[in-house]
Amino acid sequence: LSVFDGPPEEMADLVPDTDSAGSSFWDLAYVYDAGRIVTIRCKYADGTIADMPLPNRIKRCRYKPGPNETARIFCQ
Repeated sequence: LSVFDGPPEEMADLVPDTDSAGSSFWDLAYVYDAGRIVTIRCKYADGTIADMPLPNRIKRCRYKPGPNETARIFCQ
């Protein structure tokens, strides 16, 4: 999972912060405040890549790893 400031082609891959529970999170309001959007990129084991632009303002996204190499991302 990668979170980008803008389209992935611009290569502005954002580094997450980590909380005490081991979850990663990105505070993202500043991206929208600057007139840009966030794009989430999911990379799967078979090599498939899916990009999801988030045009509506998001404050924060949190990534939680799950069992059996699953993952969840929550954005608000």
